[in-house]
Amino acid sequence: GEFDKALQMCVEDADYTRVHEAEEAKRIEWFNWACDNNDVAKASQWAVTEEEFARVEKVKVAAKVAKGDYTGAKKIAKTAEDEAEVEANEEAARLEWLEYYKGAGQYSKALTYAVDANEEAAIAAHQEARNETARLEWLGHFTKVGQYDKARNLVVSAAEAKAVDEAEEAGRKEWLNHAIATADWSSAQRYCVGDEEEKMVTEAKAAYDEKQRKETFDMALSTGKYTTAEKYAVGHEEATAIAAQKEKDRIAWLDYSIAKGDWSTALSYAVSMEEEKKVKDAEEAAAEAARQEWMKYYAEQGDYKSAMALAVEEKDAVYIEECKDKARVAKINEYKEKGKYAMAKKYATAAEAAAIDSEVETKAEANRKEWIDYYTKVSDYDQAKALCISGEEEEALDQAFDQKRRDYLQQQLEKGKYAVAKQYAISEDEMTMIDQYEEAQTENSRKEWLQHYIDTHDFANAAAYVVSDEELEALKAAKEAYLEHCRVTWRDYYTSVGDYDGAVKYVVSNDELTNLEGKFEAMRKEHFNHYLEQRNYKGAASMAVTNEEVAQIRAARAAP
Repeated sequence: GEFDKALQMCVEDADYTRVHEAEEAKRIEWFNWACDNNDVAKASQWAVTEEEFARVEKVKVAAKVAKGDYTGAKKIAKTAEDEAEVEANEEAARLEWLEYYKGAGQYSKALTYAVDANEEAAIAAHQEARNETARLEWLGHFTKVGQYDKARNLVVSAAEAKAVDEAEEAGRKEWLNHAIATADWSSAQRYCVGDEEEKMVTEAKAAYDEKQRKETFDMALSTGKYTTAEKYAVGHEEATAIAAQKEKDRIAWLDYSIAKGDWSTALSYAVSMEEEKKVKDAEEAAAEAARQEWMKYYAEQGDYKSAMALAVEEKDAVYIEECKDKARVAKINEYKEKGKYAMAKKYATAAEAAAIDSEVETKAEANRKEWIDYYTKVSDYDQAKALCISGEEEEALDQAFDQKRRDYLQQQLEKGKYAVAKQYAISEDEMTMIDQYEEAQTENSRKEWLQHYIDTHDFANAAAYVVSDEELEALKAAKEAYLEHCRVTWRDYYTSVGDYDGAVKYVVSNDELTNLEGKFEAMRKEHFNHYLEQRNYKGAASMAVTNEEVAQIRAARAAP
């Protein structure tokens, strides 16, 4: 839409024509938009032809009509057609407002829009119909909620009055039935009309009272409240029921007392010789069961003397012997698992002892081979060879160790650790090979030997390989760290074995001395308490250093 700039770019007539046509199309578009939206100012701005200015005049009229200014619209109307259109719009608006106020029940405002008797009559008829509808709605509402006096004030016919009376009567009967159902007898009496209904209420109350009595009787009977049950009992049948329930409860308590082993209480519930015999039989059976239970308990716990004291039959003695044998076999297996074969043989028969010896030999041979493999793995040749029992085993061991030596030597060569490699060389050829590697890496070899002697704490030999001040300082630091490590290690060692004199030689500060004395005092007290708990009074006395501790020993000796 930047037509001025577009015209500056034109070079031919066709270009100018194209720009002017586009500009005119845009003007017409905006003019139509203004007219459609009753924008008089914009429409006047974009109008250029007589037809367009005539349309603007119509827009002016339409704008006032849209605002409801029909008088103003008529004043500026230029043609009879425009005036007719304004009047038609005014009439349509009048009818619309008339219907709106009539539908909203605002009849006085609706009458201001009426222009003839017919319209006024229509408004009056609508008002009358609306009032009748409201009357019927309120009549139905008051009848439904039981406000019958208000409902009667709205009645206009005998039929409506009858309907209200019938509804009131139906409501009374409904409330009567509700009062009876909820046992509200005072309310029920209030809603009664006539002897027949009073009789119905009396019978309903009598039935309700009987039901309550029966329920109370049944509840008392079922819960064992016989005094209450007898109070509410009526007739021979219910008295018989009480007696039957009492007998049933007696038998139940008899059985319960027997089950709990309360024999004196059980006998108090027995009322016949048969029941007394039942109690005594149960008591004897319980005693026998207890005997067997205790016998089995003592046998399983290894208290065979107590178990035999309870045995009364041959099968009891057999059972005890079986338990004893099971315990013996279990003991054998326990000692075998712990490797205590001598102890296991003490519990074994001759055959079992022979089997144990065979098992020990088999396990010893397996252990010997297992230890040979272990010492070979950790490169302990002397220990491994000491376990060999044949020339073949020694030859195989030598081959295995020589292969390990050659493998390790090769590994050290590949790592450039020639000094270590020479320690494992056993021939001139191997030494020559190592020297060739060492000559090729003189500086690396020097540093390796330096580090080797530092790692092995041979600081005198390490000093021979130092070539700079930095290396000399590093060597001194390593030596000091090693000596400090040795001092702390020996101090901690002598502390752990309880050698105070040995430990104190390695103390270099008052803080360390205080800490050391605290540890030895704690160890002394721990040993003192241990000896005291074990009743080793001689040992406790050797640890006692205070009068209180000596008194503790004396008190412990005097205690039972």
